[in-house]
Order: sequence, then C-alpha cells, then structure tokens
Amino acid sequence: MIGNGLPTWPLATAVVLLGGAALACVFPLYSRSERVGAVIVAPQRAFQGVAAEPDWVGPFFAMLVAGLVLSVGFIGKMLPDIGDDFPGQLRLPMMIGLPVFIFLFGLVSSVAGWAIRAGAIWIIARLAGKHASYRSLFSVVGYAYIPQVLLAALVMAGAVGFGFVEFSVADISNAVPPTSLLWLLPEGTVNAPVAKSLTAQIELFALWSLALTIIGVQRVYAFDMSKAAAVVLLYWILDIAAAAGFVALMMGLQQLLVGG
Repeated sequence: MIGNGLPTWPLATAVVLLGGAALACVFPLYSRSERVGAVIVAPQRAFQGVAAEPDWVGPFFAMLVAGLVLSVGFIGKMLPDIGDDFPGQLRLPMMIGLPVFIFLFGLVSSVAGWAIRAGAIWIIARLAGKHASYRSLFSVVGYAYIPQVLLAALVMAGAVGFGFVEFSVADISNAVPPTSLLWLLPEGTVNAPVAKSLTAQIELFALWSLALTIIGVQRVYAFDMSKAAAVVLLYWILDIAAAAGFVALMMGLQQLLVGG
C-alpha cells in the first residue's frame, strides 16, 4: 500500500508498461544514435547528412522516450494528490490513466510542435522566394527539436523527482521547467498569465533547438547564416506571440464567463 491506503499494483503496472515502452523505443533510436549525437556535438556536419537523406525515425522516437520519461517522473509527484483529492472509486483509474494521459499529451504536443515549426518555416521561406523539399526541412527541424523535447524532458523529470519543481494535479500549470526564465525569476516577480507564458518560453533547451534549427535551415535552403537566422527568428516571434495571444484569449473568456 502507498500513502493514504492506495494499492501499489496500479502504479507498478503503469510504470512497468511505460518503462517497457521506453526500452522498446531505445532500439530504433539507437539505429539513429550517430545522427542524434552529431546534431548535439557537430550540427553543421549532421544537418548536411540529414538534409541529403531525410528521415523521421530519430526525432519521433526521441519524442516517444521524452513522453515516457516525463510520464514516469510526474506520476510519482502526483500520487499523493490522487490519494487526497479523488474519491475511492476514481483513484485506481486515475493511477493508471494519468501516466498514459501525460505520455500521450507530451507525444502529441511534441509532434504537433514539430509539424507546425516545419510548416511555418516552409511557408516563410516560400514567401521569401526560396523553394526546398519539405521532407528535408521536416527532418532537419525534427532533429533540431531533440534538445527541446528529449534533453528538457530528462532535466524536468529529474527536477520533479528531486523536488525542485512543485505542482499539483489541480494546478499542473505550475510545472515550470527549471531551465526557463520564469523559474529563475524570484517568486511573485511575474504574475500576469501572458507575462508568465512569455517568460516560460524563454528556456535554455528551446533556445538551443532554435539555434540548431537555424543551422538546419541554412543547410536545406543554402541560405547564408544571417538569412536563415532571420527566417527562424521570424517564426519564433510569431510562435511566442500566438502562445501569448492564446493565453490572453483564454483569460478573456474566463472573465467573460465569470462575469456572466
């Protein structure tokens, strides 16, 4: 039994299933380990190869592993909340369903972010009069995305496990990456939701992936580096503006509903 009379088998089942899935993902990821490693240590050479021979396997399975790592890391933190905040008949489904939901949410959001980033950059480059294979761009953006999803997930899971990041099931929005500007600022410095959204997006691994994307775009389009940087930074400005706008819209709707 765990904590408030919770049985161990649902948690053990979820962890074993997710851990087994993570191990299964290692094999296809290992087949691309040379590329994944080269993106980290020698991105110019790596992206030249990725642009010439594009593939989706490395980025996709890196995102799978990231989702599984986050799911296992988060469930240990959320377990006491499940015991305290949910009626008895909901506890067991929550113990199994919550890790699966976290995994699926992480995977879907990562893949969607990958596709949106590649699509937006492709459109911006087309508007600038440059044409290239979308498949090559999609692959390059995926490999550049690996630090933002995989390495950030490992750090986040560790931070949650060691108690550096505090949150609850009821307010998971407080799960701010410890490598973001928002987490580094003194508590209470940023209170407005839009400002929180903006400062949370200024994050070490996200900026690293952005820099790698610039190198990849330069290889795919044969841009000079300044033009590649301009294309990617324009995408980034639009992306953070859209995220902040979405938060502002949600806050406006919430106030409208409360006021009504």
